Amino acid sequence: MTTAATTGAVLYHNPGAGDGDHAADDLHRLLEHHGLGPVDYRTWSEERADEVATGSGPIVVAGGDGTVGAVLLASVGTGRPVGILPVGTANNLARSLGLPVGDLGAAAQVVVAGEVEHVDLPRAEVSSGTERFVEAAALGVFPQLVQAAARRSAAWSLERARRELVQLLSSAPAWSATVEIDGSRVDLDLLGVHVMNLDRVGPNVVLAPGADPADGLADVVVIPAELREDVVRDATGVASDVSDRVLALPRTKGSTIVVRGPSDVAVTLDDRVVSSSGELRVSYQAGAQASVVVPGGDPRRSTAGPSVG
Repeated sequence: MTTAATTGAVLYHNPGAGDGDHAADDLHRLLEHHGLGPVDYRTWSEERADEVATGSGPIVVAGGDGTVGAVLLASVGTGRPVGILPVGTANNLARSLGLPVGDLGAAAQVVVAGEVEHVDLPRAEVSSGTERFVEAAALGVFPQLVQAAARRSAAWSLERARRELVQLLSSAPAWSATVEIDGSRVDLDLLGVHVMNLDRVGPNVVLAPGADPADGLADVVVIPAELREDVVRDATGVASDVSDRVLALPRTKGSTIVVRGPSDVAVTLDDRVVSSSGELRVSYQAGAQASVVVPGGDPRRSTAGPSVG
């Protein structure tokens, strides 16, 4: 983001993200210390999306996954580089992109001196309409987890959310689904299905290690009902450790995905419940990307796991 010093950058900040212990003045000083300036500070709100879409110049966003995702979605197709200061709880987006989490100084250094990577923003069609997402589209237990969190008045810790996930995996009813990936169809009894654009979802649970956010393909990850006991055992181990842990599940890559389940199965895009129709269609389009500043020389890409079906 070397042009920021001459063109000016906009810092969008969610003061309520994470523990909220990151004042505007501190963020300003941090960025300026690492050579980024001048910086125009603005508190993030949904109304800011239009100015992201129509503005020019570099962006820095200080917030959690909801704020960072909203800025990326608003920036689709603009080419504006977006640097991330991860100050949320899970910070799935930052972790997926190899950004330093827990060290704002290191994150600021990436903002200033990192490389731009294009991140796909796939389109999802559900009963309520068409929207884009950043992390994942999901049906089953992860939407149930989002709904359970929404019923609570206070934010969950990662540990609490993972324990709740284990309970849902243990008790959630299985449902019959049709999963179609690039025209190849399979019928399955599932606890959940996840169309992953990045490598993790929910309370920082890695489902698609090595997922490439710029290859125009989703990693389709399923939780088969027949694997419930194995998944519960593995998830119990994940629940006790907040570091990056992989929940190994069948997965297949594809660019056009259609999932059909019962009409009462909820659908989430990232952390938003968008439908309860039990049907989801995901597709990728050329140019539907955000430009994100990431560390240079990223070695994270790896191969896919066992195939769905």
